[in-house]
Amino acid sequence: MKKTPAALILMAFGMLALSGHVLAQDHGGDAQFLDLDAEFLGLLDLTRAGQSAPDIQFLDGQGQRMTLRDFTGTALVVNFWATWCAPCIAEMPALDRLNQGLLPTGGQVIAINTDFDPDAAQAWLQDNQIMGLEAFFDDTGNAFFDAGGGGLPYSLIIDAQGMIVAEIFGDAPWDTPAALAYVRELGGKPSCLPLICPQG
Repeated sequence: MKKTPAALILMAFGMLALSGHVLAQDHGGDAQFLDLDAEFLGLLDLTRAGQSAPDIQFLDGQGQRMTLRDFTGTALVVNFWATWCAPCIAEMPALDRLNQGLLPTGGQVIAINTDFDPDAAQAWLQDNQIMGLEAFFDDTGNAFFDAGGGGLPYSLIIDAQGMIVAEIFGDAPWDTPAALAYVRELGGKPSCLPLICPQG
């Protein structure tokens, strides 16, 4: 029997909740991990799942222009942030830890600053010991809006084939076991819905 997209989405959430529970047990069954895993999974917006990632342009730390296509083959969390944005600042250490966990498995966090002041953003990262994230910059302001953002922070989760898997509007507990497992599953996997693809 062929499953409908709605049924596949429900199955995906069930599998994710189970994986989050198992991973939390690895941390001694701490209720805090279970709560944070559930919080992360509840933030995932699947409205644009299966669409191609937006063709946005931004600068790297050396001032070279890049697009998301330059990262094809890598599962991405594309996060837009600013130094004046309190929720952005609050989640940056967690994004830093997520990135460290993703890099060995073919994933990466692309943190795109929207301040129009690369020097200030670089200084903030250094002053706050965010050492694992490369700095990227939305020098025109277009990347944020073209990506679908409306408020900061805003994140897109993109699979290794360059397809949107989910969005998160606002800050998130990025360094939970569920978040790490979720993005790791996207590296090198065909795109459809999170964690599962229909057979046939």
